[in-house]
Amino acid sequence: MLKVHPPTKEMKPTIIITAANGFLGKALAEYLATNYQIIGLVRKPIPDVLNIQYKIWDGKTLGDWATSFEGAFAVINLAGRSVDCRYNKKNMAAIYSSRLESTNVIGKAISMCDVKPGCWINSASGTIYRH
Repeated sequence: MLKVHPPTKEMKPTIIITAANGFLGKALAEYLATNYQIIGLVRKPIPDVLNIQYKIWDGKTLGDWATSFEGAFAVINLAGRSVDCRYNKKNMAAIYSSRLESTNVIGKAISMCDVKPGCWINSASGTIYRH
């Protein structure tokens, strides 16, 4: 049974969004920021805006960002190498491994939580076309 602390009047539930500065991540973070405290995991520093706090991660290794997962309402993983590229062997390997690595490190962060997030969603395109 998941133990998620209910939010108080002063505290909004937290949603963690990886790639929160990407095309989908930014739109989702801004949309949810009205009703939730958003923690966006990004690769490059950007200033906090609205109700969004940004933390640096590399999508591969545990870091200070992992403590944010404790008691979070949800985790939404949108991280991964863009599929908007030429499909050569190097890019195809990066597309595939970036999704595996981010999913793996998120799983490690969640496993360290005493109060695990109530929901974890992974969503990323992994489509590789022949031509």
